[in-house]
Amino acid sequence: MIPAEIPEPLRSAALDPPEAGELEAAWTPDDALAVLDALEGTFVAVVRGQAYQRAPLGAKMRESGDALIPIDGSWELPPMQGETESSRARRSRAEAAVFVRAQRYLGVDFVSLEFSYQDEAA
Repeated sequence: MIPAEIPEPLRSAALDPPEAGELEAAWTPDDALAVLDALEGTFVAVVRGQAYQRAPLGAKMRESGDALIPIDGSWELPPMQGETESSRARRSRAEAAVFVRAQRYLGVDFVSLEFSYQDEAA
């Protein structure tokens, strides 16, 4: 389940990427940036991102997540020792925003974000 701190319109716009983790969802790059903005001031961190393209029309798909095809373009949050929960969350969202903006510039269809809380990563 994606974090409850994400507003309902953005939660409803989320897609399940193939082999998604429990705290992972995909959005258009513009919606992904809106998600990151909505998480400002929270302890929710973004630990990973992946770029996807939409499957071609007529492609055979086994599951709904198959509508997204992973492409080159991924990012992971590097750990920093001694970081507080709030600074980790803030740093992660800033780095994720750089990744998402780059993917938007490249014209990708969707970007997945994987979320975490500090106590889960400890």
